[in-house]
Amino acid sequence: MLKAGFLDLFYVDACLKECPDVRDVIDFAKKTDAVLAYAYLGDVTESITGDKKTQKFEDDYLEELFETLSDLGIHAITYMPARNTREQLERVRDLCKRYQMFQISGEDINSPRQPFISEASKDPYFANLIDSTWYLINR
Repeated sequence: MLKAGFLDLFYVDACLKECPDVRDVIDFAKKTDAVLAYAYLGDVTESITGDKKTQKFEDDYLEELFETLSDLGIHAITYMPARNTREQLERVRDLCKRYQMFQISGEDINSPRQPFISEASKDPYFANLIDSTWYLINR
């Protein structure tokens, strides 16, 4: 709860000059053969990890987001089995299939209290994320 309670005291939104146009980022990714991925956060109603406050992100307009990402040429999505509910991730995975998006594990470690191994990622339902990680390593 420490992070959720104090984040508003020191977090500052990025200004426009710090944020390049998405089309420039896409061009750069193509030139460098990088995998450009959208990081799905998902609305937080109850923090699974205990360090996030209730927040709205992209769940209300997820279908339009996927359509826009596809139209722009962004064909990969990262998501975090330990952060989101099963229902959220089923919806994301269905949209990934519909739009032929490459699925990448977005699990990260933000706290010393967070275990190094993601137990949620061990679920056979997310085996595709292990496969995609090995694909990225071998690129």
